[in-house]
Amino acid sequence: MTKTLDNLQQEHHLISRLLDVLEEQVRLLEENERADTRLIADVAEYIMNYPDLYHHPKEDLIFELLRYKDIGIVPVIDRLIGEHKTMIEMAMTLSALLAGPDNRSQSRLLVDLLRKYIDLSRSHMNIEEEILFPGARQALTEEDWIQIDTGFTCQGDPLFGDVIRKQYQHIYDSIIK
Repeated sequence: MTKTLDNLQQEHHLISRLLDVLEEQVRLLEENERADTRLIADVAEYIMNYPDLYHHPKEDLIFELLRYKDIGIVPVIDRLIGEHKTMIEMAMTLSALLAGPDNRSQSRLLVDLLRKYIDLSRSHMNIEEEILFPGARQALTEEDWIQIDTGFTCQGDPLFGDVIRKQYQHIYDSIIK
Protein backbone atom coordinates (compact mmCIF):
# COMPACT_ATOMS: atom_id res chain seq x y z
CA MET A 1 0.00 0.00 0.00
CA THR A 2 2.56 2.62 0.97
CA LYS A 3 5.08 1.32 -1.55
CA THR A 4 3.46 3.53 -4.18
CA LEU A 5 3.93 6.62 -2.01
CA ASP A 6 7.46 5.55 -1.13
CA ASN A 7 8.22 5.35 -4.86
CA LEU A 8 6.68 8.77 -5.49
CA GLN A 9 8.75 10.25 -2.66
CA GLN A 10 11.89 8.68 -4.10
CA GLU A 11 11.01 10.22 -7.46
CA HIS A 12 10.62 13.59 -5.69
CA HIS A 13 14.13 13.21 -4.34
CA LEU A 14 15.43 12.52 -7.84
CA ILE A 15 13.45 15.39 -9.36
CA SER A 16 14.92 17.62 -6.68
CA ARG A 17 18.37 16.65 -7.91
CA LEU A 18 17.34 17.74 -11.42
CA LEU A 19 16.15 21.04 -10.00
CA ASP A 20 19.59 21.46 -8.39
CA VAL A 21 21.15 20.99 -11.84
CA LEU A 22 18.79 23.62 -13.29
CA GLU A 23 19.59 26.02 -10.43
CA GLU A 24 23.28 25.76 -11.24
CA GLN A 25 22.54 26.59 -14.87
CA VAL A 26 20.43 29.58 -13.78
CA ARG A 27 23.31 30.79 -11.63
CA LEU A 28 25.62 30.61 -14.63
CA LEU A 29 23.16 32.53 -16.80
CA GLU A 30 22.69 35.21 -14.15
CA GLU A 31 26.45 35.65 -13.85
CA ASN A 32 26.75 35.95 -17.63
CA GLU A 33 28.73 32.75 -17.77
CA ARG A 34 28.24 30.04 -20.34
CA ALA A 35 25.34 27.81 -19.30
CA ASP A 36 24.86 24.36 -20.78
CA THR A 37 21.68 24.95 -22.79
CA ARG A 38 21.82 21.39 -24.10
CA LEU A 39 21.64 20.17 -20.50
CA ILE A 40 18.69 22.46 -19.80
CA ALA A 41 16.94 21.24 -22.95
CA ASP A 42 17.62 17.60 -22.00
CA VAL A 43 16.14 18.17 -18.54
CA ALA A 44 13.06 19.83 -20.08
CA GLU A 45 12.62 16.89 -22.45
CA TYR A 46 13.03 14.38 -19.61
CA ILE A 47 10.41 16.24 -17.57
CA MET A 48 7.96 16.06 -20.47
CA ASN A 49 8.72 12.37 -21.10
CA TYR A 50 8.74 10.91 -17.61
CA PRO A 51 7.36 12.95 -14.70
CA ASP A 52 4.61 14.52 -16.79
CA LEU A 53 3.59 11.20 -18.36
CA TYR A 54 4.05 8.76 -15.45
CA HIS A 55 4.69 10.47 -12.10
CA HIS A 56 2.01 13.19 -12.18
CA PRO A 57 -0.80 10.98 -13.54
CA LYS A 58 -0.24 8.51 -10.70
CA GLU A 59 -0.38 11.37 -8.19
CA ASP A 60 -3.53 12.67 -9.89
CA LEU A 61 -5.21 9.29 -9.45
CA ILE A 62 -4.27 9.22 -5.76
CA PHE A 63 -5.63 12.75 -5.39
CA GLU A 64 -8.91 11.87 -7.13
CA LEU A 65 -9.46 8.91 -4.80
CA LEU A 66 -8.50 11.02 -1.79
CA ARG A 67 -10.96 13.74 -2.86
CA TYR A 68 -13.84 11.43 -1.91
CA LYS A 69 -12.33 10.42 1.43
CA ASP A 70 -11.45 13.85 2.85
CA ILE A 71 -13.57 16.78 1.68
CA GLY A 72 -11.38 19.25 3.59
CA ILE A 73 -8.40 18.51 1.38
CA VAL A 74 -10.22 19.18 -1.92
CA PRO A 75 -8.91 22.77 -2.38
CA VAL A 76 -5.32 21.53 -1.99
CA ILE A 77 -5.98 18.70 -4.45
CA ASP A 78 -7.45 21.12 -7.00
CA ARG A 79 -4.44 23.39 -6.63
CA LEU A 80 -1.94 20.55 -7.11
CA ILE A 81 -3.72 19.09 -10.14
CA GLY A 82 -3.73 22.57 -11.68
CA GLU A 83 -0.02 22.90 -10.93
CA HIS A 84 0.66 19.60 -12.72
CA LYS A 85 -0.88 21.16 -15.84
CA THR A 86 1.09 24.37 -15.34
CA MET A 87 4.36 22.43 -15.02
CA ILE A 88 3.67 20.61 -18.29
CA GLU A 89 3.02 23.93 -20.03
CA MET A 90 6.17 25.45 -18.52
CA ALA A 91 8.32 22.51 -19.67
CA MET A 92 6.91 22.81 -23.20
CA THR A 93 7.56 26.58 -23.19
CA LEU A 94 11.08 25.97 -21.92
CA SER A 95 11.72 23.48 -24.69
CA ALA A 96 10.39 25.88 -27.34
CA LEU A 97 12.43 28.76 -25.93
CA LEU A 98 15.61 26.69 -26.10
CA ALA A 99 14.87 25.74 -29.71
CA GLY A 100 14.66 29.42 -30.67
CA PRO A 101 17.40 31.95 -31.36
CA ASP A 102 20.10 32.45 -28.74
CA ASN A 103 20.07 36.11 -27.75
CA ARG A 104 20.20 38.32 -24.65
CA SER A 105 16.41 38.81 -24.36
CA GLN A 106 15.87 35.05 -24.61
CA SER A 107 18.43 34.57 -21.84
CA ARG A 108 16.38 36.75 -19.46
CA LEU A 109 13.19 34.89 -20.39
CA LEU A 110 14.99 31.60 -19.86
CA VAL A 111 16.21 32.60 -16.40
CA ASP A 112 12.74 33.83 -15.40
CA LEU A 113 11.03 30.69 -16.65
CA LEU A 114 13.56 28.38 -15.00
CA ARG A 115 13.25 30.22 -11.68
CA LYS A 116 9.45 29.98 -11.80
CA TYR A 117 9.60 26.29 -12.72
CA ILE A 118 12.11 25.46 -9.98
CA ASP A 119 10.20 27.41 -7.32
CA LEU A 120 6.83 25.95 -8.34
CA SER A 121 8.22 22.41 -8.43
CA ARG A 122 9.83 22.64 -4.98
CA SER A 123 6.76 24.22 -3.39
CA HIS A 124 4.51 21.68 -5.10
CA MET A 125 6.50 18.67 -3.89
CA ASN A 126 6.59 20.05 -0.34
CA ILE A 127 2.79 20.35 -0.25
CA GLU A 128 2.40 16.82 -1.61
CA GLU A 129 4.79 15.38 0.95
CA GLU A 130 3.56 17.38 3.94
CA ILE A 131 -0.21 17.27 3.30
CA LEU A 132 -1.36 14.94 0.52
CA PHE A 133 0.83 11.90 0.99
CA PRO A 134 0.16 11.65 4.75
CA GLY A 135 -3.55 12.13 4.03
CA ALA A 136 -3.44 9.36 1.43
CA ARG A 137 -1.63 7.00 3.82
CA GLN A 138 -4.40 7.52 6.35
CA ALA A 139 -7.50 7.64 4.19
CA LEU A 140 -6.97 5.29 1.25
CA THR A 141 -7.83 1.62 1.59
CA GLU A 142 -5.98 -1.43 0.32
CA GLU A 143 -8.53 -1.61 -2.52
CA ASP A 144 -7.74 2.01 -3.43
CA TRP A 145 -4.02 1.21 -3.63
CA ILE A 146 -4.72 -1.84 -5.81
CA GLN A 147 -6.75 0.40 -8.15
CA ILE A 148 -3.87 2.92 -8.26
CA ASP A 149 -1.26 0.25 -8.95
CA THR A 150 -3.29 -1.49 -11.65
CA GLY A 151 -4.02 1.83 -13.32
CA PHE A 152 -0.41 2.15 -14.41
CA THR A 153 2.03 -0.11 -16.12
CA CYS A 154 5.52 -0.04 -14.71
CA GLN A 155 7.53 2.30 -16.88
CA GLY A 156 11.20 2.33 -16.04
CA ASP A 157 12.64 5.76 -15.38
CA PRO A 158 14.84 6.55 -18.40
CA LEU A 159 17.25 8.64 -16.30
CA PHE A 160 17.27 7.14 -12.82
CA GLY A 161 16.20 3.59 -13.63
CA ASP A 162 18.28 0.48 -14.18
CA VAL A 163 18.99 1.44 -17.78
CA ILE A 164 19.86 5.03 -18.64
CA ARG A 165 18.66 6.02 -22.09
CA LYS A 166 21.43 7.41 -24.24
CA GLN A 167 19.60 10.71 -24.69
CA TYR A 168 19.73 11.30 -20.90
CA GLN A 169 23.36 10.35 -20.32
CA HIS A 170 24.38 14.04 -20.36
CA ILE A 171 21.97 14.81 -17.50
CA TYR A 172 23.11 11.76 -15.54
CA ASP A 173 26.75 12.77 -15.92
CA SER A 174 25.94 16.29 -14.66
CA ILE A 175 24.20 14.95 -11.59
CA ILE A 176 26.92 12.54 -10.50
CA LYS A 177 29.83 14.95 -10.91
